Amino acid sequence: MACSKLGKNRVGYQDKVQNLIESMDNLQLNFTDVQHLLCRGFALILIELRLDEASNHFVTALRQVPHCVQALLGLACLAYSRGEYKMALGYFKSVLLHRPQGSMADVRVGIAHCFVQLGDLDRARRAFELALEHNGHSINALIGIAQLKLNQRQPNSTKEGVNLLREAFEQNPHHPLVLTWLSAHCYYEGNYEKLQLLAGNAYRITDDPLIQSQDCFQLARCFHAMKNYDLAFNFYGKSLNEYPHSYAPTEFGIAQIYVRRGDLVRGEELLKSVLNKLPQQPQALRMLATFYSQSGKFEAAVELINIALMHSPTNDYDIWLGLADIYERKQLWQQSLHAYEKAKYIYQGLSESPRDVPLTWRNNIAALQFYANQSKEALQTLNAVMPVTQDEHCESNMLTLKFNRARILEELRQDEQAENIYKQLMREYPNYTDSYLRLGAMAYKRNKIDTALEFFNAVLQRDEHNKAARKLLGICYCKQGSVLHALNHYNAIRRQPQHQHDSEILVSQGNVLLIQAQEDIARGQPEESRRNVENALQLFRKALEQNQCNLWATNGIAVSLTLNGHLADGEKMFELIVNTSNRCTDAILNIAHIALEQQQYAKAIEMYRKYLQEDLLPVNKVQVMQYLARSLYQGGRFEEARDVLIRARHVAPQNRTLLYNLAVAMKQHSQSVFETKLARQELQIAQRLELNRQSELQNRQIDLLNELKGKLNELSEKFNKSISLAPIQYPSSCAEAAAGSRRSNVYQIVVPSYSQYPFIVSCDEKTQGGGWTTVLRRQDGSVDFFLFWENYKKGFGTLTGEFFIGLQKLHFMTKAADQELLITMEDSKGQRRFAMYDRFAIGGEEEAYKLTTLGKYSGDAGDSLQVHVGQKFSTRDRDNDSADKGSCAEWHTGAWWYSACHRRLELNRQSELLNELKGEFKESATKQIRQNDLLNDVINKLNELNQKFAKGTDLESKIDLSRSEQNRQIDLLNELQGEFKESATKQIRQNGWLKVKLNKITSLESKIDELREKFNKSISLQPIQFPSSCGDVQAVNRRSGLRQIVVPGYSLQPTYVSCDEETQGGGWTTVLRRQDGSVDFFRFWEDYKKGFGALTGEFFIGLQKLHFMTKAADQELLITMDFKGQRRLAMYDRFAIGGEEEAYKLTTLGKYSGDAGDSLRSHVGQKFSTRDRDNDSADKGSCAEWHTGAWWYNGCHDSHLMGNYNDNTFGKGVIWATSTGNSSSLNSVQMMIRPKKE
Repeated sequence: MACSKLGKNRVGYQDKVQNLIESMDNLQLNFTDVQHLLCRGFALILIELRLDEASNHFVTALRQVPHCVQALLGLACLAYSRGEYKMALGYFKSVLLHRPQGSMADVRVGIAHCFVQLGDLDRARRAFELALEHNGHSINALIGIAQLKLNQRQPNSTKEGVNLLREAFEQNPHHPLVLTWLSAHCYYEGNYEKLQLLAGNAYRITDDPLIQSQDCFQLARCFHAMKNYDLAFNFYGKSLNEYPHSYAPTEFGIAQIYVRRGDLVRGEELLKSVLNKLPQQPQALRMLATFYSQSGKFEAAVELINIALMHSPTNDYDIWLGLADIYERKQLWQQSLHAYEKAKYIYQGLSESPRDVPLTWRNNIAALQFYANQSKEALQTLNAVMPVTQDEHCESNMLTLKFNRARILEELRQDEQAENIYKQLMREYPNYTDSYLRLGAMAYKRNKIDTALEFFNAVLQRDEHNKAARKLLGICYCKQGSVLHALNHYNAIRRQPQHQHDSEILVSQGNVLLIQAQEDIARGQPEESRRNVENALQLFRKALEQNQCNLWATNGIAVSLTLNGHLADGEKMFELIVNTSNRCTDAILNIAHIALEQQQYAKAIEMYRKYLQEDLLPVNKVQVMQYLARSLYQGGRFEEARDVLIRARHVAPQNRTLLYNLAVAMKQHSQSVFETKLARQELQIAQRLELNRQSELQNRQIDLLNELKGKLNELSEKFNKSISLAPIQYPSSCAEAAAGSRRSNVYQIVVPSYSQYPFIVSCDEKTQGGGWTTVLRRQDGSVDFFLFWENYKKGFGTLTGEFFIGLQKLHFMTKAADQELLITMEDSKGQRRFAMYDRFAIGGEEEAYKLTTLGKYSGDAGDSLQVHVGQKFSTRDRDNDSADKGSCAEWHTGAWWYSACHRRLELNRQSELLNELKGEFKESATKQIRQNDLLNDVINKLNELNQKFAKGTDLESKIDLSRSEQNRQIDLLNELQGEFKESATKQIRQNGWLKVKLNKITSLESKIDELREKFNKSISLQPIQFPSSCGDVQAVNRRSGLRQIVVPGYSLQPTYVSCDEETQGGGWTTVLRRQDGSVDFFRFWEDYKKGFGALTGEFFIGLQKLHFMTKAADQELLITMDFKGQRRLAMYDRFAIGGEEEAYKLTTLGKYSGDAGDSLRSHVGQKFSTRDRDNDSADKGSCAEWHTGAWWYNGCHDSHLMGNYNDNTFGKGVIWATSTGNSSSLNSVQMMIRPKKE
């Protein structure tokens, strides 16, 4: 440290030492004396490029004098400078070991610094304390302990650290580091005079550029706080000059000075430089965010503020105020209100006793509520402030509060109260012109133009350059038809230098000239009209030069073109405006006028209705409704025209033109009604004549049909005599199915009470007399048997390989008839054994498929099933065993009729018996199936023949069909008769009804076997391939609805999900839906793990399933919500949650986009919590209990989509805070995910 008595001469002496070393090197002398080696080594330490040589000198000295303290200290210094702190620590400890009576304090200070660098602060503190015990005046030890205390950043530790620095100052008042740190403490105490003294002395004493830079920085921020910005700027610059390696706080100070001077470009560059070095510096983030907000870069500003929020103290409410300001500039009123609520919560929490938020905050909150169409809430906010006495607040604030309250009352249609407040303000503040303007605007709305003119002229008496007053006067004079007066006021505004090129005034002036042009045409002055249109066109062009996106100027140009006869060009421009934005509704009205002029009534009707829909309360509503009625009238829609005019009359009952038009419309409608009635009578007469003709035709048709039926009956009798069709009788077991062939194969059977439809089973006709139905086969481990209850209930696997028939089928098979049970097995050595029971039955699902009956045992495998009699069936998700603790299915990774758990037998286990059991491949196709198919084809053809007679809508069509196809039908019957004869012959031959054919069948058996083998080889049973997400489903079917998917890693069985193919490109899988409160979401952990609710209503898909979906592929997240009729969305390009071992932590949340605000960001990294599983980060209590819901709480929430439906209690509803605040609940919300597209 640069604190020796030599002061600034130290650098000069160091240069002399280096010069002497270079001179000795030139003499090329080789000294081996230890003292010389040590001197030379310590001298070389000063030369950065010769540190290795210095190290060699110390090592050589140690070889000559083992345990040389000076050499060990030199090596320790070199190791510390290289960052090898453990090695330096070893050297220091060696010094203590071999020279304990030396300078113990300094060595222990060195040891303490090593521990500090290694992060072992406790041992570092102890080393500093030991140094003080050996030398109570060790300044370095005092400084070291003070540094540790100050770095704890706690009030008590900071106080202790400052006391230690003061003690060091008393021992050495010229120590530069002590002076520098004490000056920093003086800054926080506000003792700027002492700061200048300490920092100035430290700067003069030291020659270390880093300490000098810090001293300059302390002086600079001292002058900055004293508002001496020029001196502050000079010292900031000097700080950078002393230590060119940019010191971030110094750059931040310079940036602040630049901003104050108005040099925003340099200020922004320096702030970016600060954030490159300190990316989490909250003040720099806030300042740069303000720059971005002022320049319109709102997204970048919000992103910086969010970073600042993550790294700023929890009690810093200024950051939330900055975020509120950004959202206000962006006109995101709800998000801005949410930020203000956060700031209020933090501000009120800083004090132990309750305190009111600042008055300006409440006023701003009320203004935001007003802009967000929450006028009632805004009024409540201001009413809560108004009772406070005026003495406690400045007069200007009370003026603003009163005016805003009147403005809100005006919006709530409480005009009388608003008018009283405005007049009271006029009396109390005669020069406050906004009150006059509002009173004038209210009078204008009531069509009291003269009263409005009085108020606006009163404003000009107090401020003749008031732009708003003159603009409103121009509007009033236009309403009265005084175009020249309106132009005079607009010209007066433009004569003011600051408003000479005001685009709003240019457009207003152009509109007045267009009105004048229309009046000139009405007076028969076309030349004057053309001149006014040209002047208006020039004004609109000037407005466009000021702002090329000015829709109203573009609309004015289009009107000018239309008035000059260029209807097509004007219409194109109007359509361009409408397609660009819906803000300029006048363009819609102009399109409708042009369509009406061109007699395009359908288009005119559409555009007039669109205009009335876009602008709910237009000033010219009655006039537009009359135009709409005119379009309907001329389009022949008299009744609709009458209805529109009746609605218009409710708005303007005294309008005589409207009454006349209504009368005309009613008259025309009446005439059309009478004409329609006459036409209806003529139509009825024509219908009667047609009915008579149809009746005659029907009688003829009936005769022909009866004749045709007779012929068909004759054909049917002949056909029935040739062959008699009997319904197909399916066997009920393998014993019946294979009775004819006695061959093992795959057959169709029907199990009584289970289903009237047949299903395929595997039959064994070779073992123990045959007739066995195989219900379970294990042979190669190709099928996973560690499955769920539903899998075992329905069955799984393939009949040609490993499979289980299903508990439900097995129950009805054992219920339909007494069954025997045969278990055959083969071990890895090829030894075959069996176990046979003369009775076997299981119960139904209500008994958990209990093993109810097991008869007498026989065989050579041993009786290992008897102990399971009376036990219920258990799977991995249904624990029905009799074990005291745990689940046998989970322990043994299988399923069975467990007792506690199994003694000898478990055929569904995966581990030990997979390679021991082998089954037999069964043939899968029979002639029986082919015969049945042939019979079914014949029956279908007969049904098709009968259905053709039922297709005709009347008798005439049936007769025509019969005549045209009678001959072809007879041929078809003959063909069918031949096919049935051939089929019957084949069936007789196969069933052994003709003994004559037995020899031939026997000779053909070998060929049939060959064909069967080829057939079996050709059959490959392919499993159904289910999609893994709704994104895969949409490729086939682009409609929203329920679909089956298989979630990789979750289950091999498909599961139903709700797919949305209409929102944001489709392909979304809905994981959460709230819409009507029909489902209670205040549930337990197991409910949220597995999911609950109905996919067609409210539901949650389940955390386990959601985890595996986000694990299988990168997912996007979309949250759509409805709040008071406004639809909003929040979208994130990445989303994932962890597994149950992480409590389903919200691990990943990507970049946000949308208009609902980012209310999920603060929950990243949080675990999921329910009413019975508290995983939140709150210090006390359970967020799930407090807010009666479940969520990824972060002490507690900014969003809460699983709260109480329609509950407006603070924090308990279905909340998305940036859209709803914490005291309002969403009307509906959906969370959806889809695989992220590459």
